[in-house]
Amino acid sequence: TGTSSFTTSFNNADILLTNASNSFGGAITLGTNGATGNASITNNAAGGTSFATSSVGGRLTAVNNLGNLTTTGTVTSTEAYLTVSGSGTTIGTGTGSRFALNTSGEIRIFAAAASSNNDAFISNSNAATPILIANGAGVNMRGINYRGTAGNVQLATGINPLTADGNLTILLDAVGGSISVPAGAFITVNGAGTAGGIASLTAGATTGTITMGAGSTINVGGGAGDTTVNIAAGGAANLFFD
Repeated sequence: TGTSSFTTSFNNADILLTNASNSFGGAITLGTNGATGNASITNNAAGGTSFATSSVGGRLTAVNNLGNLTTTGTVTSTEAYLTVSGSGTTIGTGTGSRFALNTSGEIRIFAAAASSNNDAFISNSNAATPILIANGAGVNMRGINYRGTAGNVQLATGINPLTADGNLTILLDAVGGSISVPAGAFITVNGAGTAGGIASLTAGATTGTITMGAGSTINVGGGAGDTTVNIAAGGAANLFFD
């Protein structure tokens, strides 16, 4: 139940903590050096997985089998692959307690095949243009709520989609922060359950834009209720279609 800390000494060395029986009950600190110094962790603690302030030079891969996946400080990494497996478990616990990242590359959100009703609440303080991807192994996240406090965000790629069974909310705080969907990319909000699907995309103030690449798609389903699409960009609703 105590805290755990794992740090590499050599450049580009990895941290591998992927034993299925791992049980880290307290806050976890990770540290690697170099652009390819990755950290992978699987945790089976009943209380979930919590990261203290950490710095991973490469990719963070976190698989949380029980409880919620949370942070008590900011986790810095080039990429972040986050998976929750338990039914009803979340990444972050709400808009006031998000999973705090400082990530410049891909942020991939997964729900394991045995899970359901999983939500993700993520903040990212990186000033670059990270890529947000979400597609589970047969099960999608229910809700995805992403807040970028600096920079831009790209939603999905031409190969990897962004899918939510319930609602999708994207909010950028930075002045001029822009949302882009690249050519051929698919975003799907199914609106599963009793309520209709809601997709809300809000770019940064003043010069923020939302750009849809050629052949890209945002598909919002109605579920058993009404479908809602909210788009706001820079106060002037600058929406571009390539």
